[in-house]
This record gives sequence, C-alpha cells and structure tokens, in this order.
Amino acid sequence: MANRELTPREKVILNYIVQEFITTATPVGSRYLVRKYNLNLSPATVRNVMADLEDLGYIWHPHASAGRIPTDKGYRFYVDNLLEVSDLSEAEKETIKKCCKKQK
Repeated sequence: MANRELTPREKVILNYIVQEFITTATPVGSRYLVRKYNLNLSPATVRNVMADLEDLGYIWHPHASAGRIPTDKGYRFYVDNLLEVSDLSEAEKETIKKCCKKQK
C-alpha cells in the first residue's frame, strides 16, 4: 500500500494504540480498544483498520494472534499530528517544584 494521508478513523485508532502502548507496554488488541473507548465499531472493523495501518508501516504485531505495537513511524505521526500538548496548571507547577525541592 502506497503512502497516503490517514483517514479520520485510522487517526483515531492509531492514537488509541499509541496511548495504550505507552501506558501498558503491551500489544493493543482490537477488542480491547472497542471496549475501553466505546467505539461504535466491531472488533473486526478495528482489526481491518489495524491491518491497513500495518500495511502503511505505522504499527506491527509480534506474532499472528498478538495485538499491535506502534513503529517508529507510528510514534512520529502521533507526536507530529495527534499528541495534544497543553500548559501545566499552577497546581501542577507547584507539585513539580515541591518534588524537585525534596530531591535536593
């Protein structure tokens, strides 16, 4: 499959895969995504999207029955296009300052 722009559905699923893999460090399955994020899709539909993302090089799976893992290309797309960065609240800043002072 040639490089092309990802569809909105592919972006959503890739976003969830990367977030879950960062959090759990385990391959992410279609059924898990459908349940956790209340997707109005069947696990089979999510698997088809995952197969497309794999063909495009954004994810891979370590063996046939495993969930998917982001590739370097998948992480790069996540950071450049999907990651939402916001400023820290004053409370978060204070917590960080307190933690840093304790370590000195």
